[in-house]
Amino acid sequence: MLEQTLIQTLLLLGVTIAILITFRRIGVPPSLGYLLVGILLGSKTAGPVIQSDYIGMIAEFGIVFLLFTIGLSFSLSQI
Repeated sequence: MLEQTLIQTLLLLGVTIAILITFRRIGVPPSLGYLLVGILLGSKTAGPVIQSDYIGMIAEFGIVFLLFTIGLSFSLSQI
């Protein structure tokens, strides 16, 4: 059980880092990279599925980081 959680966490982090580095090089905002990782590795998609039972807490932190990243993209004058 612990091995499966560790493997899924490393898969999630590895794919996230690879996509964010790629998106940064081509000039795409990182928030779109986070969304792409969620689509690719989500529990409702075809692909290497990250089971929501094990990664629920990490997903909550991911949403917080996504909102923080989106918040950094805007200034007060734009809001």
